[in-house]
Amino acid sequence: NILSMKYYDEYMRWARDRRLGVEFFFEIKANVTRVHVRKLADAGITVVQPGVESFSTPILSLMRKGTSGIQNVAMLRYMREHGVRPSYNLLVGFPGEPQDEYARLARELPKLAHLHPPMGVPKVEFHRFSPYHADPAAFGISLRPSAKYQCLYPFPEERVGQIAYTFERDDEEQPDSGYLSSFLEAVDRWHKAFAQDRCTLTWQQELLDVV
Repeated sequence: NILSMKYYDEYMRWARDRRLGVEFFFEIKANVTRVHVRKLADAGITVVQPGVESFSTPILSLMRKGTSGIQNVAMLRYMREHGVRPSYNLLVGFPGEPQDEYARLARELPKLAHLHPPMGVPKVEFHRFSPYHADPAAFGISLRPSAKYQCLYPFPEERVGQIAYTFERDDEEQPDSGYLSSFLEAVDRWHKAFAQDRCTLTWQQELLDVV
């Protein structure tokens, strides 16, 4: 589902030069540079879904994301500079996540009020082909096929696990999510405060008549 990095050259030039008058949407990697984002804008790509997931480097490392929190912040800044709207989520509920990181993020999020806020804050899902599915033991978890497959397939759970795409944990009770409260409140305030036409840093030169 993710736009190949190869497309930032030949394809972007092709779309830019033809002035197609069509708005494009792509899912992209979050570790894009300012040059990448400028090429997206030049090609007429107005909305993208970057894999941000978190602004916490420890949490990103925990999920083996390969990016850092500040890289994700920089990406949002590049998007604002070039008029490309990012549609993204901040995920929570990772196995072994440091809970105190969310209190720190709650204190830091107001500094991002001029950037696009996330669409939502859903709980992480466990999909086939993800590191969690490939090696759940490495994360200290155990997975089973999502219960919804029981309504679709009259097979034993073991067989359903061979074809399922979505999984859920079967090694924990309903977790206590109280540690997320300040973080969720900060995201809600971000949503209420953000206005694209007003959340900008502008500079204007005025020439004064000297008498």
